[in-house]
Amino acid sequence: MKNYSNAHITLALPNVSYSDNTLFDAARAHLSVAKTLAKAKHRNVKPGEAMLFNVLTGSMEIPPHAAISALGQGFQGHDGWWLRIDPVEFLVDAGNVCLIGRDHLLLEEHEVQALITDLNAFLEEDQLVIRYGSLHEWYIQLPSQEYLVTRPLYEVMAHDIRAFLPQGTNQKWWHKILTELQMLLFQHAVNAQRQKLGKPLVNGVWPWGEGKIEKTYKLKNYTKFWSENSFVKGMLALSGSSQTVTSAEGFLKATEEEGHHFISLEHNQLPLETLQQTIIQLLEKIHNRQIRSLEICLGNGSIYKWQVSKLRLFNLRK
Repeated sequence: MKNYSNAHITLALPNVSYSDNTLFDAARAHLSVAKTLAKAKHRNVKPGEAMLFNVLTGSMEIPPHAAISALGQGFQGHDGWWLRIDPVEFLVDAGNVCLIGRDHLLLEEHEVQALITDLNAFLEEDQLVIRYGSLHEWYIQLPSQEYLVTRPLYEVMAHDIRAFLPQGTNQKWWHKILTELQMLLFQHAVNAQRQKLGKPLVNGVWPWGEGKIEKTYKLKNYTKFWSENSFVKGMLALSGSSQTVTSAEGFLKATEEEGHHFISLEHNQLPLETLQQTIIQLLEKIHNRQIRSLEICLGNGSIYKWQVSKLRLFNLRK
């Protein structure tokens, strides 16, 4: 009698911008899993980081993303009011300023250090400091809480930013600062070199995720976390869990172990072809009853789920 697994897998791709069709095309052409793929239950939630929070907690609430991510980066995220201020590329055309994106920049360490150093020199008079979290995650801890409402990066991408600028009691100052930082970055030596090399330009920053940590959040009953995502690490720390977060590399072989595995992959961890093959391998595992359930959660808010019922497992074991 075959011993069927009681493993469950949730795979989250919060920053992966490929469409559903692109990610699943290879699986549709793969005879052994095409039928399994078609049996998915599908639902939609808010995209990006909101999707990640929903999958971790089951809640539709909007948490203080910057503060929780700062906690995951090793900052004192519990202290004060935090804001993400991520490097982005803008396209200025016919009077419009369109936000192209962040993750495609593929910044290098020396570029980020040079940019942050000069931005902080400019912001010194305003008593603001940009803190380095990672190549594409920058933070500001504001000296005091203020009323400020920003829009998440995923909402603004491919749009004219003027309809999405920060709103609040100090909004004119924020609009002025963002414009001045854009001008500084446009003339920066890092961008001059990137332009020579044909690389996308870092010609702006985008503030989002504002807030202060004022409570804890209960996580779903995951038994193992595989992720490099700062928000996932911050949520785990905030929940008071004793669990550690393991690097997502090599998760595929270990996920047949009993329990519910949460895996979060970043935009640059796997090339598209490898990601497509990973999805095929996971679908093969659910098809062969090597895992009990599979959930794939995309950055656009699409969530697909496959589950082997207890009745089906009982029939297979007879």
